[in-house]
Amino acid sequence: MSTEPASALNLHRLLDLPTTGPPLSIIFPGQGAQKVGMGQDVHDTFSVSRDIFTLADAASGTSVSDLCFHGPADALTATENAQLAILTASLAYLAAA
Repeated sequence: MSTEPASALNLHRLLDLPTTGPPLSIIFPGQGAQKVGMGQDVHDTFSVSRDIFTLADAASGTSVSDLCFHGPADALTATENAQLAILTASLAYLAAA
């Protein structure tokens, strides 16, 4: 895991995305796709996915990972939480791919 501030983190490097070749488009699910427990499987299996959750926790100043893994569901579905939670879980799955 990088010790750089979140604003300076190069996601291409962390996610090991190609930096050459044709442009890459990735589509992630939107609000409404969240559910308690999302992302815990990749977090528990892949270190790079754990890094994504650790980064999101640090950058947001809150435990996005705890919210994703344990809820409560009403807090997870609140827009201010759902957007970050879905993005974090999506990036964790992408990193594990």
